[in-house]
Amino acid sequence: VSGSSDSTTVVLDNESSTTDTDVTGIDIQNVETVNIVSSGYAGTDQTSASKTNTINDFAGDATTINITGDTALDLDLNIDSASSGAAGSRSVTVDASGSTGAVDIVTDASAGTGSVSYTITGTANADIINNTAATNASTLTSGAGNDTITGGTKNDTIDLSGGGANTLNVTSGTDTVTLGSGVDTI
Repeated sequence: VSGSSDSTTVVLDNESSTTDTDVTGIDIQNVETVNIVSSGYAGTDQTSASKTNTINDFAGDATTINITGDTALDLDLNIDSASSGAAGSRSVTVDASGSTGAVDIVTDASAGTGSVSYTITGTANADIINNTAATNASTLTSGAGNDTITGGTKNDTIDLSGGGANTLNVTSGTDTVTLGSGVDTI
């Protein structure tokens, strides 16, 4: 695969509506946009492993990841650093706003040359976005649900204005936070 606008779709869909799909790892190289469809066990409860589709290690070169479907998704992002560029120069956008299932997204550490910075948007359900290991500034946006958001070690931009009773965990760095109409806990 070559070019600058390649895309692929990963479908997590067990043939039984009472079984989730778990994948140990996926590594997609030289593709800029990855669409993940999480289906098969319709529901929004990402706290129940038996009802949540899982990708334990999602690696590769993707700069755009779109998440859709009706089943909760547990996604561990381990995107490759670029071969050149400043720290944080590989910008990765993750958009789960099209999913009717909740997400639990964790970012792995990425430091040094061409390392990764994230822009992550959650769903309208109770999401978990954990950016603790991130070593570059990120933008994290909750949806309408009761979300738990954890920032990274740099100066993150965190938007909780989607509503819900959100929990925000902050670490080092000077973060910019937009609160919503719900009862938010920082």
